[in-house]
Amino acid sequence: MKNSIVNFLEIQGYKIGPVSERNGQELVVRIRKKKEYKNKCPSCGSHKISCHAKGKYQLKKHGHFQEKLIYLEVKRDRLICLKCRKVFSEELPDIQKYARTSDNFVKQSLGYLAKNSFSEVGKVNKVGYQSLKTSLYNNSSI
Repeated sequence: MKNSIVNFLEIQGYKIGPVSERNGQELVVRIRKKKEYKNKCPSCGSHKISCHAKGKYQLKKHGHFQEKLIYLEVKRDRLICLKCRKVFSEELPDIQKYARTSDNFVKQSLGYLAKNSFSEVGKVNKVGYQSLKTSLYNNSSI
């Protein structure tokens, strides 16, 4: 069952936790990064890493399905390199650093934007004009 959820939501590289519903219009999926995705130090490239601080769960927009927004509840831990002692954030597949959305959400929004106006896409995805414009400029191949 969980493999079908992973394939449906396109969240390969994560383990699925509990799935809950909020306000009748939002679906929240708690996920964790799989152990096979190893982080390496951005400074020295070493794989000798330890956990420095546990992160808090944050909601990241992932997409929409049948008028329901899908959120990923994920936490990004702080890691420390045991070789050079640098502290850095954990890398997550398909979620950029400091982003409030996943790559799938941007792709879905731009696909919907090709057929509809900015205001319509903003209402459906609960996102502003400036966010849509920025993601459109970042993903255009000019």
